[in-house]
Amino acid sequence: PESSRLLLAKALLEMELVNENLKVLGEEGVVPPLVAMISGNLESKAVSLGVLAKLSACQENKKYIASAGAVPYILDLLFSAHISTLIRESCAVILERLVASSCIQFLVDACAVALDLQPIVTNLLCLQQNPISNHVIRRLALGALVGICRSREEPVNKAFSDANGISIILPLLEDSNYEIQEMAINLVFCFCGEETTKLADYLLFGDRLVNFLSLLKDDSRTELQVAVLGILSSLRSSAPAVAHALFRLDALREIFRLLSSQNSELKENALGVILLFTNQLDLEMQRAVVRMGTYPLLVNFLKSGTETAKARAAAIMTNLSTSTPKLSITPVNTGFWCLWPLWFSVCEVHGGVCDTATTFCLLKANALSELVNVLQDGDKAALAALQALATLVDGTMVFEAVRVLSDAGAIYPILDLVGRENAAIKEAALNLLEKIFMDNRMVDAYGIQARVLLVDLTGRLKNAYVRQKVDGVIAQLNCN
Repeated sequence: PESSRLLLAKALLEMELVNENLKVLGEEGVVPPLVAMISGNLESKAVSLGVLAKLSACQENKKYIASAGAVPYILDLLFSAHISTLIRESCAVILERLVASSCIQFLVDACAVALDLQPIVTNLLCLQQNPISNHVIRRLALGALVGICRSREEPVNKAFSDANGISIILPLLEDSNYEIQEMAINLVFCFCGEETTKLADYLLFGDRLVNFLSLLKDDSRTELQVAVLGILSSLRSSAPAVAHALFRLDALREIFRLLSSQNSELKENALGVILLFTNQLDLEMQRAVVRMGTYPLLVNFLKSGTETAKARAAAIMTNLSTSTPKLSITPVNTGFWCLWPLWFSVCEVHGGVCDTATTFCLLKANALSELVNVLQDGDKAALAALQALATLVDGTMVFEAVRVLSDAGAIYPILDLVGRENAAIKEAALNLLEKIFMDNRMVDAYGIQARVLLVDLTGRLKNAYVRQKVDGVIAQLNCN
């Protein structure tokens, strides 16, 4: 009888149950009758949802709750303003647990059909906008929103964008509750790449950036540090303004400290922020970056970092190396030619006096061999390394630079990159080969292999522009 079931549910609600107890209850089939009780009176709703909230703490029970058709009921009650706070809190607990760890597989109806995520996201955002919403419900709803949005499903992205989600969530970055603040930051991190201007404008107002950076100091909150640096590294469209603001706040020191973390994603994002400081038009900030001992760290990342870390390290090197030709000082002839070797170490690529600290020279940083090795990595890292190497042939001493590349064993790996599927890599490799084969000695050394590879590739190319580039390099080889 209904009255007996209600008493039994109340008893379960009051019991202290460990995970094994919860698992057994789920296996023994307690979930479907509890879900049936949701359609009863208010007391029945409150008790049954309270027990389901308890059961949802056990991972194995999530599938039982979903397959019993509980989720549509839970969503309807959560988004109903006239329902009691107790019932809505239980619904919010269940929803947050169901979507934990970016898992949206349990958002289904009784027939196991996936629910439309767009209205769910929109309604969860509305709860954050409503100033009279219960604080506990808002916090739990925000946690559920983070779990759903981390799935990065297209309907989720659209719903978040259509509801102007970033504008709703940004004020929560300053919330006095650490838990809400952290969830808001993780949520902004999910979408920061699409709302960079709005995000930069928000952070650059008043003391917000100072407060935001202070979150990096707590090493016990690694996930939060990852998100904070990830958000900052995404602000490339506003890079000069953000980088100058960070520079004034002496943020580089803290960011470099985090490069020694054991967390790979944290190090990747720290490199992404450092990249903002290496704008080729701002030598002062480039010097500040190099003074922090950047090059040895970057070379180490090229040796043993993740693919993303290698790509970002190489991108930083590209920006720094682009400045080298204008910083390299050509020695003035004083008439004492025999003493030049004692006074100067003239760079064979840049033709002037180079070092790591003042001219950011890749050769003096011993980065060349590692960049060549990275050419054999995944597309993202290989392209970044290729772009870094290309800076060496952008100066006036092209032939000298080409020979340095040849001595470093770079030519065959560059030829191999032309055969990759990635169009950007093909184009970058072909642009570099055009300069390499301006030198007849390079044609003599590598021309036969290059011609075979390029002719074979021509028949398989669909991109007209890339095919034109290939034809140009082949013609260049035939002329020499």
